[in-house]
Amino acid sequence: MSYLKKKIAKVQTRMPIDPEPRSGHYKSNSPSMPRCFCMAITKFVTSSLALPYLIPVLNTQGISWRFFMTFVACLKPSINGLKSFLKTLIPKSDDPEEIKICRKILQYISQVFVQFFSANWIFSRAQLKHKLAYLNYRFKIFRRINNPSC
Repeated sequence: MSYLKKKIAKVQTRMPIDPEPRSGHYKSNSPSMPRCFCMAITKFVTSSLALPYLIPVLNTQGISWRFFMTFVACLKPSINGLKSFLKTLIPKSDDPEEIKICRKILQYISQVFVQFFSANWIFSRAQLKHKLAYLNYRFKIFRRINNPSC
């Protein structure tokens, strides 16, 4: 029993105890937070997890899966933050009709990710610090995806 007490004492001396308990509210102005979210959304769109949501929408809109994936693959390198991601969601006046439909489908799948999959993504990533800040940011990005022109 004394061996265990010595081990516990060693661990307690190595790990200082915070005098103030943490409230759990983190304000992170990190520029990597929007970038991480946007990269996660684009990875989700091209993954097999999105297929149950993507295939019915593609069928009703008359867009082929291959065309949509090439559209996303062309956009993926240009997305480096929230502003560039939101620019991809806004249909341009000179876009062909297929591209406008693809932008709307991308917006819908992005909403699906933020609503249903983002909490699991946040908590499954061990290297993410300030998980509560990411959870709070999730609502902000959802509002921006719903109305990308603002």
